[in-house]
Amino acid sequence: MISEKDSIYISDETSVKIRYSYNNNNNGWWLLLNHIYIEDNNENNYKILLPKVTVDQYTENGNIITTDEFEKEIDTLSLNQASKLLRLRYPPYYYEYLDDNVYKTQRRYNIFILKESDLNEKYVPLYEVNLVMGTNEEH
Repeated sequence: MISEKDSIYISDETSVKIRYSYNNNNNGWWLLLNHIYIEDNNENNYKILLPKVTVDQYTENGNIITTDEFEKEIDTLSLNQASKLLRLRYPPYYYEYLDDNVYKTQRRYNIFILKESDLNEKYVPLYEVNLVMGTNEEH
C-alpha cells in the first residue's frame, strides 16, 4: 500500500501512471514498480476493483503491507536475496494473447499497488505493476 508521499504520478503524456521506486543504497541496488496504461493496448497493466470488505480481510491477514513495512523487510537484503524473496512471494506468470492474428506472450507479476487514499471507497482500485530491479552501477 502506498501513500501519496510514496507515489509519483506521471502526466498523461507518458504511459506510466503510477510509479513507486526504492533505492537500497547500503547494498547497491534499486527496484521500480510501474503501473502502465496505454489506451487500446493489449499489454496494459490491470486495474481491478475489490470490495472494501475484501481489502479489509486482506489487510487483517497480512496480505497488504505499507511501503514502510516493505522497505524495512528488504532493507538489509542483497539484490539476489531481494530478487529471490520477490519471486517466491509474487511469482510471475505468462499471459498469452492474440494481437492482429499473432500470438504474443507477456510476463506479468501478481504485484498490485493500493493507494491509501482509496481505502474509503466502496470498491478499492488495485493497480497491477511491472517489477524492474538492478544494481546501482546499471542505473
